[in-house]
Amino acid sequence: GLIRRPLPADGSDTPEEVAREVRAALGVDDGPIADLVGVLEAAGVVVVMRGLGSERIDAMVSWPEAQRPVVLLGDHIPADRQRFSVAHELAHAVMHQVPTESQEAEADRFAAEFLMPARDILPDLSAGPVSVPTLARLKEKWRVSIAALLRRAWDLDVISDGRYRQLNIELARAGYRSVEPVVLEEETPSLLGRMVKERIAGGESVAEI
Repeated sequence: GLIRRPLPADGSDTPEEVAREVRAALGVDDGPIADLVGVLEAAGVVVVMRGLGSERIDAMVSWPEAQRPVVLLGDHIPADRQRFSVAHELAHAVMHQVPTESQEAEADRFAAEFLMPARDILPDLSAGPVSVPTLARLKEKWRVSIAALLRRAWDLDVISDGRYRQLNIELARAGYRSVEPVVLEEETPSLLGRMVKERIAGGESVAEI
């Protein structure tokens, strides 16, 4: 199941190492995660999709002691960004019981390794020249945004700083910063709905629940 794994202050462990540990703890196979929400719900994480009152907030997480983790996921974001947001919030739940100055960057690093493990994605990113069309094809396989794949290629030193800037300019000019090509199927939470139905079937009323 899901584990708490605070990052030590001395930097002896990295967000990437924690991400690999969490994948193993959740029983995730190598390669892309086909259904991230399904993996988390199977581990007892409650995921709720709803309006969060602001389109500037993609997701939030809460994990009180001795209770289930709960992820609130904005219903306004596309599936590719939705998955990275969930992985980012998972990172906070696992690593950041005490807030730190670098927690947002650490959560992004965790999410990138959790969804796109370096060992598994490097062959795909290194198979040929990195371009917008190749990233669009990889988007369907890895189920993350073209922007996230581009950043991963840069972080893993597959492309140079100059090529990274150039491809970001291409994405912006094509209008892909707001709406990307290759629409991914949305992952729909079901755990909470199933729990409510079971309790109603067991004789409880909605008010009691």
